[in-house]
Amino acid sequence: PLGLGASLAEAVAALSRDRRLKDAQAVAVLLGDMPRFQPETLLTLQQ
Repeated sequence: PLGLGASLAEAVAALSRDRRLKDAQAVAVLLGDMPRFQPETLLTLQQ
């Protein structure tokens, strides 16, 4: 069984193979127990 790190690595690798996302400079990993984002934070992350 693979751990969370391997799962995240595969997800990022899959994103890097997606031609529509080739210019992405960051990936946000949102876990279920994370607090809610403030609207300003979300806008900053989307820039």
